Amino acid sequence: MDVERKAFASLTLAERAAWRDIQRSNPALGSPYFRLEDAEALARVRREAEVLVARRDGEIAGFLAIQSGGFSARPLGGDLSDLHGVVARPGSGLCFEPLARAGGLALFSFSGVPQGEGVLSREAACLETFHQIDLSAGAGAWHGAVRKKSSSLKRLNAKRNKLARAFGEIEIALDSVCEASFDQLWAWKSRQYRESGHRDLAREVWFRDLMEDFFSRRDREFRGVLSTLSCGGRPIAAHFGIMADGVLHYWFPAYDPLAHRFSPGLLLLETVALRHRELGIGRIDLGPGDFRYKLEFANAGMQIGSGLAGAGPVRSAVRRLAALERRLAAAPLGALASVPRRAVLKLDRMMAA
Repeated sequence: MDVERKAFASLTLAERAAWRDIQRSNPALGSPYFRLEDAEALARVRREAEVLVARRDGEIAGFLAIQSGGFSARPLGGDLSDLHGVVARPGSGLCFEPLARAGGLALFSFSGVPQGEGVLSREAACLETFHQIDLSAGAGAWHGAVRKKSSSLKRLNAKRNKLARAFGEIEIALDSVCEASFDQLWAWKSRQYRESGHRDLAREVWFRDLMEDFFSRRDREFRGVLSTLSCGGRPIAAHFGIMADGVLHYWFPAYDPLAHRFSPGLLLLETVALRHRELGIGRIDLGPGDFRYKLEFANAGMQIGSGLAGAGPVRSAVRRLAALERRLAAAPLGALASVPRRAVLKLDRMMAA
């Protein structure tokens, strides 16, 4: 296998066409995160961005978008990328170790590889559920099923009425182009980040440039989608995500803290799902993490893997760590079972620094 490591800007027209063709051929890569447009947008704001182009017998076999840091690398976008992996055809037969060795990657940290991806997924040490709303049977079927299992959803109608009485008539914009609403979302999000002690992405220039890029796109193939809930002309809740090929990734929701008791964010998500045909989507990806709203709204999901992979001595050490974690997970050791995973996460944070 031959692997070329290069900047995204130097991808040829043939390579860009191959990425699109390969990505569409693999159902496991159906998320907007695997679109070339997403990777190229990230590459414009992250100078560490690179791509590995793998060839076998002269034919393009796969791509891996990375954010490099010397001998180590992470998926392009880092923590911003809920899903990532090698863009390769189903059953490609590619193995990650020779890809990493030829591409000069001693260590690669990942946290969201779909099990159906077929290359990097074989290196996963831990699995978790990636929650989804499957609307292929229609919004009514989804809504009826999740209301049966969720007391929160059953109470949303009452909360909707209370919200309208408290703030005014409810108005929903599924696909807003309002700059003021876009700015309001990030003001809410920035406050949320600060109050929770998290890194305030909303104030970082590269992040805002990326979001502005997505928001400005009107292409139905790949673009950002801003949905808003207002009452009497006052912004109450908003969400911004990316959409491609009939899939909306539910990414950045936020709301006015003064309206929190009415669950405006859940009201907006419910409306987006119920009116999904107006957006042209058949699935909403909620992402990983067992948050209550994800568990209650989701009616589908897939397994995604995390871990460390690499080549040579690093690969051997990673495999020993993964084997130790599996042994501890099978033993009645309680909190000790998470020691190897915590070590992996600590190393990942060190790589991100």
